Amino acid sequence: MGANRKVLSNGLKVFDLLLMVVAFAVSTLPLFERVGRFSLAEFFEMRVKLGNLMLFISFLLIWHILFSVFGLYGSKRMSKRWEEARDIAGATTLGTIVIAAAALMFRIWVVNLLLTLLSFGIYSAWAKVRKTRYFYQNTQLDGHAFDYHGAPLAILRGRMLAVVLLVAYSWSFDISRTVGLVTIAVLCLAGPWLFMKAQQFRFRNSSWRGLRFGFDANLAAAYRTLLPLLLIWFSGTILGALLVPMTVLGVVGIATGLLLPLMHHALKRYQHARISYGNVAATFKPALGRFYFVYFKGLLLLFVTAAIGSFAALGVMWAANLLRRTFGFEGQGDTQLAAMVAAGGVGLIAYLGVWPYFSTRLQQIVWGNSHLGSVGFETRIRAWPLLLLVLKCVSLTVITLGLYWPYAAVALARYRIANMEVIAPAALNDAVTGVSARTVAAGEGAADVFGLDVGL
Repeated sequence: MGANRKVLSNGLKVFDLLLMVVAFAVSTLPLFERVGRFSLAEFFEMRVKLGNLMLFISFLLIWHILFSVFGLYGSKRMSKRWEEARDIAGATTLGTIVIAAAALMFRIWVVNLLLTLLSFGIYSAWAKVRKTRYFYQNTQLDGHAFDYHGAPLAILRGRMLAVVLLVAYSWSFDISRTVGLVTIAVLCLAGPWLFMKAQQFRFRNSSWRGLRFGFDANLAAAYRTLLPLLLIWFSGTILGALLVPMTVLGVVGIATGLLLPLMHHALKRYQHARISYGNVAATFKPALGRFYFVYFKGLLLLFVTAAIGSFAALGVMWAANLLRRTFGFEGQGDTQLAAMVAAGGVGLIAYLGVWPYFSTRLQQIVWGNSHLGSVGFETRIRAWPLLLLVLKCVSLTVITLGLYWPYAAVALARYRIANMEVIAPAALNDAVTGVSARTVAAGEGAADVFGLDVGL
């Protein structure tokens, strides 16, 4: 009897999926008027893109999961008719809404996610190109859209190297101190070159009005700027491996923290002062003092929000302990879980209190001090609106089990771009009229051969 019920249940699952396939086929009938009649042979000769196939399979999977969640494949003998009708109506309605939303917005994200998973991450390079191109081509300045020309294979090679370096750094000290120190030495020696190539690849493959951006840099400048930053960053790890006293490690840690604004400023100055558009070079006005002020104020906000979060966590734990004692629910596991939740709550409150201010103020400083020829920039993003937008996106993403994520990515990108202002002494069209393409240097042209994603 159990075997027959299982066969019947599996048959109903297959029937539901076939019914959805038929529904998709019926929905294409109105297109025949535009396409016209075609023979059966022509039908079988039609090419189906892998992305479209994966998108269709994802729709079937979503439909099946929703029917299972609503319990439509379980026994309904003890249920009333109206309850069964309610579950069917809820599952089909929610499935239709999800599929309609996916058809409108999720095409790129769904295909990218499925192909990335099926290829064990290899397709992520192609997904990066598709997503970046989508955002670039939907961003317009003075009526002209941007474009992205990155090669997926170049990005894949760069990511493979990045994974190798990450794995080596993560596990090298577990092998021996010598292997760990050698790995850090390799990272310090290769880091400036890799970062320079990453910037060249990123800007060389970005264009506006048919002209590509560039990144004018050479190895000497890259090592002169970036190698000291890497040595400072890894100084604590190096000294720890050499077993220096804890007092020295503490002093080095404090010194590294005090140098963080300087390191961040040097990195942004290196990036923004070497961008070019055609034959026009960018400049960056130093703002080290303002970087230190933002870091100092961010540290104060961190202390304040951490204190608020700690008091809130203590209050919640006190109330939870009171309820446990009142109702007799005592247990060490509950105490540990409450402590973990409280610690996570404190960290979340501190992060939400600092990150919006830190992110917006630094972007205002960086873009306000950047110029591309006679063209300046200004961003009007503010901490409070950004925080509200992030909270909305995170909440809806959690509620929809991740389905809102594409909308969230678009909303955040739209907010940042819509609040970016380009300041030109004359009409922007007149300001860029004299810009022309220039001969690409050998080092910059080689960026098309090797790509690496470094999101700094």
